[in-house]
Amino acid sequence: MNNQSSNLHQPLGQILIEAGLISINQIEIALREQEETGLRIGEILVAHGWIKQSTVDFFAEEWQSLLSQKQRKPLVYYFQRSCLLDTEEITAIIRLQKLKHEKVRFHHLAVEQGYLKQSTVDFLLARLFNIYDPKSISITKPYEVLKQYSQGISNK
Repeated sequence: MNNQSSNLHQPLGQILIEAGLISINQIEIALREQEETGLRIGEILVAHGWIKQSTVDFFAEEWQSLLSQKQRKPLVYYFQRSCLLDTEEITAIIRLQKLKHEKVRFHHLAVEQGYLKQSTVDFLLARLFNIYDPKSISITKPYEVLKQYSQGISNK
């Protein structure tokens, strides 16, 4: 199953929700504020302190082109490029990885140590590498549901 084409041109808020970087409540508030202020969703989310500007910039400016690239880099590259992990955190995880008696994947340790959410790792694995975790449950299109709700559109 290839979701690459369906992932192109998604609204930023939808991407951030699906990546587990913001909550449905946060996007709901941001959508209301966007209607009132005319500001961009990313600007509103950053102003509230819910996400870093550099992470918003990555998903707004680089994400779509990354999805269309055939060549992929190691997962840790995307963690760092999106500013989800910094060099110090990556070094700490690698150090811990070397101390483990059994081989443990980097992203498992990043989640175990609280640096990343499992939903964020699952999102990146699915979108970039077409690797899906069957235990992972995702809500389909929560952003679209909220956008319709805020505009008074019903699916009845």
